[in-house]
Amino acid sequence: MNSNQYNRGDLFNKHHFITLTEFTRTANSFLKIDKLSNFLVLTIMGKFLINRCALIIRVDDKLKIYSVKGIELSDELYELRITDMIENIIHDKFINTKLFNHFKLIKDDRKIIGILLYSFHPAKEKLNDDELILLDSLISISMKALENLQSFSDLRELNKTLSLKISQLHSLFELSKELSLILDPEEVYKILSYTIMGNFLINKFALIKIENNKKIILGSSFKDELQDELDKLDLNLLTETIHLKRFYDKELKSILIEKYQVALIIPLQIKYKQIGFMLCGNKLTNQDFTDDEIEFIESLGSIAAISLENIRLFRETMEMQRIEEDIRIAREIQRNLFPSKFPQSQSFEFYGFNEPSKQVGGDYFDVFRINENQILILIADVVGKGVPASLVMSNLQATVKALTRIPFELKKATTVLNNLMKQNLNTGNFITFFWGILDEKNKTFQYVNAGHNPPILVRNNEIIRLDKGGIILGVLDLNQDYNSETIQLNENDLICLFTDGFIEAVDYNEIEFGEDKFIRKLIEYKSLPVEIIANRLIEEVISFAHNSSSMDDLTILLTRVK
Repeated sequence: MNSNQYNRGDLFNKHHFITLTEFTRTANSFLKIDKLSNFLVLTIMGKFLINRCALIIRVDDKLKIYSVKGIELSDELYELRITDMIENIIHDKFINTKLFNHFKLIKDDRKIIGILLYSFHPAKEKLNDDELILLDSLISISMKALENLQSFSDLRELNKTLSLKISQLHSLFELSKELSLILDPEEVYKILSYTIMGNFLINKFALIKIENNKKIILGSSFKDELQDELDKLDLNLLTETIHLKRFYDKELKSILIEKYQVALIIPLQIKYKQIGFMLCGNKLTNQDFTDDEIEFIESLGSIAAISLENIRLFRETMEMQRIEEDIRIAREIQRNLFPSKFPQSQSFEFYGFNEPSKQVGGDYFDVFRINENQILILIADVVGKGVPASLVMSNLQATVKALTRIPFELKKATTVLNNLMKQNLNTGNFITFFWGILDEKNKTFQYVNAGHNPPILVRNNEIIRLDKGGIILGVLDLNQDYNSETIQLNENDLICLFTDGFIEAVDYNEIEFGEDKFIRKLIEYKSLPVEIIANRLIEEVISFAHNSSSMDDLTILLTRVK
């Protein structure tokens, strides 16, 4: 090679270097693929006398034309699917049809990443060796810039996604904080609807609560007759969001899509139990919901579900507190119905105690003077427990007080009391009842037993059951008087009136405390003061029973003859 040839080659290589340097700087400045593609195509056309050129770039499994100059192409040519026969396809669609004369496959590790299509100006036939090197260099630089651009685009998309997630987390936090202060389900709807409709520009929204298998609309911007339509649909066992455009149920789609333009049904769940659901209308932009958007709406729904459940629990707690307060007041009222002190007597000593199974009960006992020589003692057990039984007991107490304000005959008064209770009690309710009159002067005891477990008279070690009388109160209207019995009392006789809670208490083996054991304990403690006897018997039964919460009321009234 002579010196002139060397100098021309050196100048030519230097020119290529300058071209590549400027091209590299410009190519790496673009932020969009189509801008970079246009720059490469225009550079190639200007450098190599090319009058038609197109750049195809691979996107996933497709080849897409990003830039075409010097010719118009039909729409079907803008996107090709990659196959093993791609070269044949290029020949058929572009070369054989005379759209372009040449093509160059652009590969990276034997994988096609693009195709360059071109046709020369009539004044040029082909590229020389230097031009081929320059073309390869331009394409290589462009593909590297494209790779950087895609990485940058991916990073930008990731940053955009992260920013969105941070914004969504902030929204979730703010919503959670706001809903934690709400005690009205309708307010939950308002805040939730503003958040969802504002974030996603949807036209309609509804929040529905499920309570006792009934759908209750807490708020809705759909048509007024939505409730009737919802009652026809089985939406109480949803486990995941229903995207109605992708759903198969024709009935559901016909009602909710065609009539109400519902796009999403999102279940609200607490510990895998559905407590309601949300209905979201279509976007005002007519765009479909993305998976990320649905996931965010589901997160909003989860917060709303927690808020609704907290409201329910709060209301239940408040209701329980109110009921407990009412029961406490009822207990105080009932306690005032029992004697606060016992009559002073030269002939008798008294002590009575009531331990209700619940805070109020249906047992009743009383001791009071009916005249200066006589004292009435009584005990009763209303069927059932709790407030209903206590109300019947209060009615019984008032009736007894009314009957005993004037002189009365015990047998006849018992019949009157029975017939009054029959009028006042519901069918199936009844009262076991025992009462008797202690005569201080004659030391006698006249009694009537209306179906109550027989009280025990302990005389030395002898047991006398006081069982004369008749049927329980409140079952039948009676025209005849009850039977009665009068007993002459001796000094140190002990009369024990008690309810069946003592003898029906059961242990872990479901064995009852029983009357025999009760009588044995009564005889064992008979010489103690009456208050101590009562307390000992109550302690025996409570310690015997394995579950005190299931026990019946415990009521006892002891009378000792002095």
